[in-house]
Amino acid sequence: MITLTVKTNQEAYDTVKANLAKMPRQAIGADGICSYETPEGLNCAIGGIATDPRGLEDAGVKLGISSVSSLVMHDVLDVGDVSVYLLSDLQYVHDRSSYWSERGFIGWDALAHVGARHGLS
Repeated sequence: MITLTVKTNQEAYDTVKANLAKMPRQAIGADGICSYETPEGLNCAIGGIATDPRGLEDAGVKLGISSVSSLVMHDVLDVGDVSVYLLSDLQYVHDRSSYWSERGFIGWDALAHVGARHGLS
């Protein structure tokens, strides 16, 4: 089973936030859909904190699922004590194309709203 590299909600939020700041573009695969890991190595919000983002991508394709909650329900991903609701919100923020521009990630207000909703700073 694939696990996360983070142990707490705050650590997940902080790590995803830092990863989004460094991403030159959204992690979109050749099929035009967000990917846990693209062929060139870009990771989405969840792929960036998973121990095996390629495994998440492969399992999602094999099972015909893409959401983090579905991966948890199918025993592909063990999130430990990290809230699956937080992870789903973080995945949504990454996947929404309007939060990206040619400069990279621009959805900082949406990300801050996710943090506030989950009691994170």
